[in-house]
This record gives sequence, structure tokens and C-alpha cells, in this order.
Amino acid sequence: MNYPWRTFTKVSGALRHCSFAVMALHGCILSEIQAPPESRRVFSAEIQRVGQEGAKVLRELGSRVKTMTKLSSSGILFEVHMAAEELQKKIDEKSYLLVNTERWDASKQAQGIKEVVNGTRAVETENKNKE
Repeated sequence: MNYPWRTFTKVSGALRHCSFAVMALHGCILSEIQAPPESRRVFSAEIQRVGQEGAKVLRELGSRVKTMTKLSSSGILFEVHMAAEELQKKIDEKSYLLVNTERWDASKQAQGIKEVVNGTRAVETENKNKE
């Protein structure tokens, strides 16, 4: 039997890339820095759907590589793309929940203090230069 080895190397490269993305997501899930639970609940349905659809694709690809058969349909990624688009739409609509405005206020205050200190130093330097 003549196997299409070149095709399998392309598929293995794509699967390797996908596994790197899955490992990166896994690292994000286990990260100590997390959004508050109430913010995570807002996106949970969409995130779960993306995960479920992605898992279906990986199972199908794994099965096809194992049996060395072609895919029956060319639209294997359609549901994943639709789920990802829904998640992106939800993120766009609710992005204000992901931004910590309290930290922005603190950084603006710190920046204002720096500007005042630097402005005072600039005036002192000008006065010394005039003398």
C-alpha cells in the first residue's frame, strides 16, 4: 500500500501547532491571575462551546489519522469557527467587564504625581540656569 507520507507530515505539523495552542490555553486556565468568577460566568457558555467543538475536530482528526482515511466532509471546522465567532462577539459586547478601571485610576494618579515632580524639577533647573 502506498501511503501519502507528505500529507501526513503536513497534518502532523498542524496537529502539533494545535497541541501547542491547547497547552497554552491549559496554562492560562491554571494561572494564578484570573478574572473574578462573576466575569467568567458571563463568557462560560461560549467558551465551553468552543472547547467542545474543538474537541470534536481533534477526535475526528485523530480517528482519521489512526485509520488513515480521508475526511468525509470538508466543513469540519465550520462549527468551531461559528463558536469562536460567537465568543468573539460576546467579548466585544462585554469587554468592559475585563478591564480593571481601578488600576487605571491608580496609574493615572501616579503619572500625575510624576508629572508634578518632574515639572518642579524642570522649574528648579531653569531657575539655576538663570542665576
